Amino acid sequence: GEGLGNKFLSHIKEVDLILHVIRCFDDPDIDHIENSLDPIRDMRIVEDELILSDLVSAEEQLKKLKKEIDKDIGNKEKILILEKIIKNLTTEKTLKNLNFNKDEEKILKTFNLISTKPKIFICNLNEKEKLNDNKYINIIKSNLNDDRSIIISISAEIESQIAQLENEVEKKEFLDSLDWNSSGLDRIIKSSYSKLNLITYFTAGEKETRAWTIKKNSTAPDASAVIHTDFKKGFICAETTSYEDYIKYGGSKGAKENGKTRQEGKEYLIKDGDVVHFLFNV
Repeated sequence: GEGLGNKFLSHIKEVDLILHVIRCFDDPDIDHIENSLDPIRDMRIVEDELILSDLVSAEEQLKKLKKEIDKDIGNKEKILILEKIIKNLTTEKTLKNLNFNKDEEKILKTFNLISTKPKIFICNLNEKEKLNDNKYINIIKSNLNDDRSIIISISAEIESQIAQLENEVEKKEFLDSLDWNSSGLDRIIKSSYSKLNLITYFTAGEKETRAWTIKKNSTAPDASAVIHTDFKKGFICAETTSYEDYIKYGGSKGAKENGKTRQEGKEYLIKDGDVVHFLFNV
């Protein structure tokens, strides 16, 4: 984002999750903007920039709320939270040590601060290295000092090669030759879903099969609203088959014939991989 300034930072404010890619390989043929390789320094440069942006944003919001303190009954609480945030960002350069209750968490989200976004740290390695042998990864882990941090090792060069293979068999053979179970992209997607508490369910018809992303523990009516709000309004039931049974019995017809399709009501929590047919009436 160099050169984009506030435009770049405003884009980041709109995202749900930040993937922070860190270069962890030496190569004299590839220039480094700082003329040397130091992943911890590189991380801090970016993190400090994001914290500074949050600090400016929090101070501006605080100034505005103080002017409008009597306009809303909740403004006093917002001011107290913002003052806490500014103090921590100034002294500790982080918000992870601050503890908020559920109501305060809701208020915190309205400030739209980058520091509150979940992050995944991606270590970009040389294509000749094994994913767990890199000398910088443990340094990054100890520097983050947070058990909740997700760190993924990839080789962008190899990922580029995988992306150029159109045949799934070729992709599998290539991954097998590297002794990998899955590509870095697959691991990033799965980790992102986990970090954001998301799952996928499917709808399958004659014309197409679609995947829908929802929050974990969503009820059937809430899940149906992702397709169309009318589905939730007129919800009757959800005909549900697990992904495993759908594959095992060759589709919805075979699953029904083997008693593997269930009719679920409004309280049913959609599970990851469910294949669902919604019945509704508006």
